Amino acid sequence: MNRKDRIFQTLYHAAKQSFSALFRDRPEHYYYAALIMMDTGAPCITAMSEEVFSRLSPDLRWSYGDSPYTGYADKTYFKDVNALFQQDVWSEEPDDETFQRRVADWQNIMVKVMQSLSESGIFDAYPDLFRNAEAYPPEGDFNWKNAKKLNSPAVFKKWFADNPDIEEEPQISEMWEVWHPTMCSVTLIKPLPAKTIAIALRKAFASPLSMGEFLKSCETPPFVISAEFRHREALEILAAHPEYAEFISVQILPPKTEAIPY
Repeated sequence: MNRKDRIFQTLYHAAKQSFSALFRDRPEHYYYAALIMMDTGAPCITAMSEEVFSRLSPDLRWSYGDSPYTGYADKTYFKDVNALFQQDVWSEEPDDETFQRRVADWQNIMVKVMQSLSESGIFDAYPDLFRNAEAYPPEGDFNWKNAKKLNSPAVFKKWFADNPDIEEEPQISEMWEVWHPTMCSVTLIKPLPAKTIAIALRKAFASPLSMGEFLKSCETPPFVISAEFRHREALEILAAHPEYAEFISVQILPPKTEAIPY
């Protein structure tokens, strides 16, 4: 069995068992199910039901982070997945290109696993179920393309209404930030508890260092992750991941132009 086949078989077996256990143990009205890779860690399942959503605010309808079923039965059924991911991606410290290729392989296999699970009939009891293979933080159109591929047009349209992939054009009052954005420096100020957080920070704040250099630098804070980064984007990252605020400091840099905003 080659490498990709082994990953597929291991992930498919774990996901099928985990989803089956969830649907059996928590007989609810599910409208969302996915395989998800969070901060380039090993994938796990996530799901949302109408019963859970009824206890949440309306803007959390598709929030994996607010679902009690994210990583359901992970310690029971995903032990082999977690071990294989560690071995395949981290068995030796990879260079950037190798690391990105291995993670991309896992993400593409996640899509095939969700397709195969659908064909197996595991989701048949939920005809309007939205299913996906997702990466968080989202990268490019990966989540959107998979959503379109794995769902019927009607189900995709319902999800897309809540998750448009095209932002509105900035208003005139916002054009100053578009052409002359406020910049900031991003500094690691505290040792990180896990390598996965370091990987996520490197990616989120676009560090120019190689993976090995970045991980080594994180061992001895303070360490400048990014000497110049868009302040608005930094705030958006912190809003999405408030746990980062404990470890990093964001300092606004002096403007490079004295032009007057319009």
